Amino acid sequence: MNVADPGIVNSNMISMGRWFDPLADIFFRPFCKSPEKGVAPALRALDADCTGRLFIGSKIKDIPAKYNKPSEACWLWDETIKLCHCR
Repeated sequence: MNVADPGIVNSNMISMGRWFDPLADIFFRPFCKSPEKGVAPALRALDADCTGRLFIGSKIKDIPAKYNKPSEACWLWDETIKLCHCR
């Protein structure tokens, strides 16, 4: 399994429904990645011939040790099964 970090992407997901959203759109959105650039790390992670790596932008790093624990992997697997309704 690999991990991808898209960074901050210009999408509707960053709208919080607050009074300051129009201001954030003016001052913040111009610095966000396009959806096409945001998806690139995930696509590279899917196509990689390695596992256990973190794809951030154009970089590939090892997953930090604090996130790479067997107990965390078991928890993640259990939560994934619950979300997929695969039981």
